[in-house]
Amino acid sequence: MPDSNNDAIRHALEIARSRGYTDVEISAAGTSFQATLSPISFAPIRSDGGSALIDELTGPATADITATLVGYYQPAKTPLALGQQIGKGEMVAVITALGLANDVESNVTGEVTEVFVKPGDSVQYGQSLAQVRLSE
Repeated sequence: MPDSNNDAIRHALEIARSRGYTDVEISAAGTSFQATLSPISFAPIRSDGGSALIDELTGPATADITATLVGYYQPAKTPLALGQQIGKGEMVAVITALGLANDVESNVTGEVTEVFVKPGDSVQYGQSLAQVRLSE
């Protein structure tokens, strides 16, 4: 595979691992890739005798903004973008279903770290629209 695809594959594998998937199949531009990931096992590994995991393993707290119904995603007046700060209750998307526009509000406050959809994409109930790094 060309090097340009390596970054996309690496990114897809990181997302799959972070969400607990073990089987991954990626197809793009006539090229396909399959992988089976071993499950992640977390064990207490602190050298100071503590029983908590090292913070680096868990990383910063994140949450997903999810679709509230089946329909077609459209951006809000201010589209979701990487690095965007959003607040709880802020309208972040519109899902059109049966010709009706339905607002999607954020249930968290933080910074958008990933956007999983683009305008016009069909979405399922509960599907992740974006990932947010939670503000403390």
